[in-house]
Amino acid sequence: MANYFANKFKESILKVDHQIDLDFALTLEHAIIDLTETAFKATTSKDKIFHSKITKVEDEIFTVTYEGKFPSGNVFRLVQPKQEMFFLIETPFASKSVEGGFTIASKYTQGWAISFYLTPNKPAFKEEVTDAQKTDSVKRHVEVFNATINSIYPENALAITQKLLEIIRIDPNLIYRAEHVDQIIAFMKQNMKFYSSAEKDVVSQL
Repeated sequence: MANYFANKFKESILKVDHQIDLDFALTLEHAIIDLTETAFKATTSKDKIFHSKITKVEDEIFTVTYEGKFPSGNVFRLVQPKQEMFFLIETPFASKSVEGGFTIASKYTQGWAISFYLTPNKPAFKEEVTDAQKTDSVKRHVEVFNATINSIYPENALAITQKLLEIIRIDPNLIYRAEHVDQIIAFMKQNMKFYSSAEKDVVSQL
C-alpha cells in the first residue's frame, strides 16, 4: 500500500510515557503514507519524512501487528486490519474512497493509540471524522466514569457526566455506542437536581 493519505478518526489515550512520541503520531494527520510489510514511511504536511523498518510480531484473525521505532528511538506498535476483513466491515465513518487503515500506538497496550483511515488523493469526509471522534469521546467518558465512581474520588463523577451530556446534547442516543452505560445513566437520573435545565432535558431522553 503506497501513497495514501492518513486521516485521523480515533484517539485512545490512557497513559503517556513519552509525550514526544504521541506528538509525532499526531503529526501524521494528512501525511502521505507508504506502508508495506517491512517498512513504514510517512511524509507529513510539513514535508518532513519519517521512515522506519517494521517487523511483524503478531498475526491474528482480523489484524496484523508490527513493531518499529519512533524518531525518538522508542518502540511503537503498528496495527493494521487485514484487507479482506476491512472491506467486510460496513462502518458509518468511512467514505467509499477509504482503502485501508492503521493504528500507531505506544509499546504498552495500556498506553495510547491513534487510528487513521487511508484514502487516495483526498482526506476522509470531515463529518465522518467528527462522528467517529464523538463516539470515541463518549466511550472514554463512560469508561472514566465507571472507574471513578468506584474509586476513592467519586466526587469527580458529576463533572464527568456533565462533560458527557454536552457531547451527546444533539443526539442523546450516542451514549449507547458505549458499553456498560447502565451505571452512568442511573447516576444521572438519581442526581437530576445538580444539572441545568438543558442537561436535565438530555438525561430525560435516556
